[in-house]
Amino acid sequence: MGEAYSNLAAVYDVLMQDVDYAAWAEYINNMLCQNARPVKTVVDCACGTGELALRLCEAGYSVTGLSLIHI
Repeated sequence: MGEAYSNLAAVYDVLMQDVDYAAWAEYINNMLCQNARPVKTVVDCACGTGELALRLCEAGYSVTGLSLIHI
């Protein structure tokens, strides 16, 4: 299973190159800032290679990235 993920990871960023991760992270940050209680921890499900998770970390969140492959 690890080999399958490694093979996908090698091309994932190329396939997702048109995704504006900066805008996506800004949108999520803005939504989280509207919460009545401060949000400090985020789980990024289906995080791919972690581009969004990294940007959320840079914004000050504690982030756990989670991707599962079931073959």
